[in-house]
Amino acid sequence: MVDDVQKGRKADPWEPEDKYSDVLKVPPELHAIRDAAIEFALNGGEPPADLHLLEEWFSDDFEVYENTHSETAAMQFDPAVRIGSGYLYSACDSELRDRLGLSDDAPITDAMRIAYTRDLLEEEWTFGGETVVAVATRSIESADGRSCLIGYFEESHGQAGVVCVWEGVFADLEAWESHLHSIGLHRYSGPEEIPDELILEIYNNNNV
Repeated sequence: MVDDVQKGRKADPWEPEDKYSDVLKVPPELHAIRDAAIEFALNGGEPPADLHLLEEWFSDDFEVYENTHSETAAMQFDPAVRIGSGYLYSACDSELRDRLGLSDDAPITDAMRIAYTRDLLEEEWTFGGETVVAVATRSIESADGRSCLIGYFEESHGQAGVVCVWEGVFADLEAWESHLHSIGLHRYSGPEEIPDELILEIYNNNNV
């Protein structure tokens, strides 16, 4: 996708350079920690004691910022739905009855709940909230060619703007996806792709 975007654009000498790169260049003083993080991501075991230094670099380094906030990067975040957030406040029987003009004793079916919740998600389908989260990855590589992913979230921090929040290191996209599912996040391009059973789970989690 990146290549297609970049090939389709004409160079403009007045535009700022797009700093996107899938592989992040870790500074030499962090190479040992980088390699330990890759070893941990690929083979498991105890997290490296100094892993927080890699996280701090990812969070604070200006070149990383330019990469993750580049024009190309802005088109690469994936939306993920937080199944158990409880923040889709209107997903409840009373609001559903009001929306459909139903009396208090009128029956409500799961099919009605699913259709209603899907409509709510369509209205809420923006990044930076509690229900829909933007997720993405970058790679780090060792000198011998081994690599792993850094997974992170895009969050809106008010006046501070969009902040990329470190989530951890992962062996590959499958491991990253598994981690997302373990914390209740499921990637979908839009509400229409979400299976009915997950839609109903979102609704039920707002009525606990």
